[in-house]
Amino acid sequence: MGNFYTNVTLRTTERQAVTDHMRAQGRLCFISPVSHGFTTIYDRLCEEQDVQDLETLAAELSARFHCAALAVLNHDDDVLWISLARDGEWVTTYSSDHIASGSAWKLAQEFRVLGLLPLVWFLMRWPVVLFEIWRHWAITAALGIPNFTVGFGYT
Repeated sequence: MGNFYTNVTLRTTERQAVTDHMRAQGRLCFISPVSHGFTTIYDRLCEEQDVQDLETLAAELSARFHCAALAVLNHDDDVLWISLARDGEWVTTYSSDHIASGSAWKLAQEFRVLGLLPLVWFLMRWPVVLFEIWRHWAITAALGIPNFTVGFGYT
């Protein structure tokens, strides 16, 4: 049995505002400390692995806080799904079971690592990865996202 987890990472330092917003929405979640300008939300409802719930939360948070929101779902270490929203609009979606999906360019551009674009592209398209958590770790490392987003969800 592999990993099952979801989370949404916001490019914002407004942790208290995020906490207040999630509390006002009645959402059960954990919220990370701010690290390198990122705040991560581990939401209970999203942990049920419904992509629609995860997309809705990420789009709503990115619109509310006028920032990028990177939503991640790891399903049994067989499929890694990543989606990027900015200001409530979807920028790109990637799924490891569709190697040609997603846009490495858009991720590298959003996270200001255009010099690492070939690496991000390679990591997203590498056809054989034993555990998708490894791919998730490598992509977040290349994008400069804190490693506490890898392998962790609400549960």
